[in-house]
Amino acid sequence: MKNILFFGDSNTYGYKPDKSGRYDYDVRWTGRIANLLGNEYNIIEEGLCGRTTIFPDAVRDARKGIDLIGVVVESHKPVDVIAIMLGTNDCKTEFHADAKTIAKGMEAVARKANKTAGEQRFPQSAVRYVITGQQRAQHKGGSSVSAVIQPYLLLIQSQAACI
Repeated sequence: MKNILFFGDSNTYGYKPDKSGRYDYDVRWTGRIANLLGNEYNIIEEGLCGRTTIFPDAVRDARKGIDLIGVVVESHKPVDVIAIMLGTNDCKTEFHADAKTIAKGMEAVARKANKTAGEQRFPQSAVRYVITGQQRAQHKGGSSVSAVIQPYLLLIQSQAACI
C-alpha cells in the first residue's frame, strides 16, 4: 500500500466557506482522491485551518507549517508521496509577504519534509512532492500575490526535484 500525505490548510481540512464546519469525507478533495485511487493507497489528511508556511498566527498556536511538517511526516512514516498545499493564509495582509517570500516559505517546508522523510530506516519508494499554490487567496490583497506565485513555485519544484 502506498501512503500519500496531504499537508495543508483549511482547503485540505475541508472547511466549509459558510463556516458551518467540515465537509464530509467523500466531499472533501482528499476523500475524492482516495475514492479514485482505491484501496491500494492510504490517504493521510493533515489539514489545519489557518496554517501558513512560515508565519506565526497572533491568536492561534501551532499554525506554522515549517514547525509541524517534520513531526507530521515522522508520525506517518513510511510516506511515498507528500503533497504540500499551503500559501493561502500567507497572503494575509498582516504578514506583508510577496509571492517570492511565500514561495520561499513553501520551499523551506518542502525541504524539511524531504529531510524528515529521508530519515526513514527501512526501504521506501521514492518520495515525491507536489507543491501547489493557490490561484486565488480569499484574504484582502491576497489575489494579487497568489496570481504571481506560480512561476516561483515552478522554479522551486525544478530545483528541488519536486513533481
